[in-house]
Formats: sequence, structure tokens, C-alpha cells
Amino acid sequence: KSKKTQFTEIHMIQFLPFITTDPYRYGIVNPNGVTCPAPDGSLYDRVAMLKDMGFRVEIVGQPITNTMLVENGHAHINEIIENDIGIRDSTKLHVFRLVEHPVAVLFDYDKVFKYRVFDVIQSLREEETIKGYYVRTPTCDSAGSSLVDTGFMLIKPSMEEFNNIVNTYLNTP
Repeated sequence: KSKKTQFTEIHMIQFLPFITTDPYRYGIVNPNGVTCPAPDGSLYDRVAMLKDMGFRVEIVGQPITNTMLVENGHAHINEIIENDIGIRDSTKLHVFRLVEHPVAVLFDYDKVFKYRVFDVIQSLREEETIKGYYVRTPTCDSAGSSLVDTGFMLIKPSMEEFNNIVNTYLNTP
């Protein structure tokens, strides 16, 4: 019997790409997101703030660049991406590179944990066939469609999976 790996959906209430792994906390920050506006209009250093909070911080660019899109025949995506999610959203894929940890929890700064995730993390560690868990957004149209919310994911880091996702993105018409 072959062991097929998969991503499995979990339903949790919605979660800057902070990655919390056991026992380390990481902040993955895009170079364009180091200096940020505060509510009062002043600027602050996001990296310094995260380090003050005990995070290990990596400043990394997006793994899928505009140049890569054009070189792989996706000029149409390159032209519209900043009006959509923006290429910097792919920075979150760097969570897959944290291979020194068995599980990484990726969540946006504005997410609230309403449920304990420790049991889910433990089950992910124990189940070989599951690569991660993700959350679906609430229904977003009259057809009942929903999307994957990349603001909260539990992932088994893997360079193979990182490369597969980037290659699929670049090589899928």
C-alpha cells in the first residue's frame, strides 16, 4: 500500500508571516516590509520590534520573482500581480525551508487563536502521510466558494515541497 502525502484542511477561526516552531519563534520579513507605518503615521522598524519580542528574524525576498515569471512565460501574471495579492505574498513559502524543525506554524499578525493547536501539531508530527493543515476562508460568493487562507497554516517543512511549489507555480500555464 503506497503512502500518499497530502495537505489536509482544518477549520479554525482566521491568523506578516510569523512562523512559530517548537521551541523557536521566527519572523520572516520581506525586504520591502522592514520599515512600516505606525497608526500615528510615524515609521517603525519591524525587524527591531520582532527581535525585541524574542523572534529570530530573517529578511528574505520572495522565492518567485517578477523576472522568473517573465522568463517562464507568465508575463500576464507579472503585469497584474501587484493588483492582486502581490508577489511578496510568496515570501510565506520560506516556511518550508525551516527543515530543522518537524512542524512550523505560520500565522499572520492579525490572527487570533481560539482553539489549542498543540494536539493538531502533535498529530501532524505523528502522521507521515500529511504534509500540513490549512484553513479555508468563509464563503466568498453566492456559489459557496472559499479560498485557502495563507494567513494560518501548520506545515512540515521540506525543501522538496518548497521546490515543488515554486516549480509548479512557474511551470503551470
